Amino acid sequence: MRHSAWLAMAVLVAGTAQAEAPRAKLDSTLSSLKTTKQQEEELRAKLAGSEREVNALREDATSLAADLQQAERRVTDEERRTGRLNRQLDDKEKDFEARRREYASTVASLLRVQKLPVTALLADGSNAQEVLRTARVMQQVNGALAARAAQLRNDVRTLETLRNNANASKQRLAKERAALN
Repeated sequence: MRHSAWLAMAVLVAGTAQAEAPRAKLDSTLSSLKTTKQQEEELRAKLAGSEREVNALREDATSLAADLQQAERRVTDEERRTGRLNRQLDDKEKDFEARRREYASTVASLLRVQKLPVTALLADGSNAQEVLRTARVMQQVNGALAARAAQLRNDVRTLETLRNNANASKQRLAKERAALN
């Protein structure tokens, strides 16, 4: 009996030890599962934060793209305006130069006629009609020249305004181009 008591005791001690081994393994597995769940929650939080950052970056990129397109439109508009002003300026300068030569020629002719003494014009009786006709033409020409001179002054002012507008447009264009860079 003693032997059986020892045997029973050994079985009881061994059973308790074996029961404690699965319990320790279960506790270890539960602890590992708890750690894994915590890590999963942390990763989900990081993922959510990353998604928010990606969305914010997308919104920023969209906003920057819209700003860039708007700046490009302004540059294109300014280039068109500058081109149109330059064409107008070139046309006015060509027209101005043509009329300047015409006016210079007319004024030179009038100055030559002015240098002739009146007695030289009237001395020849056969030229009386021609002299009167010339005087009448000169009277008309003087009025026309005064009108043309006024028009020329206006054209010079318009030309200057166009130059100023073209320069201002070039400056705005340079600023818009600089903003794009």
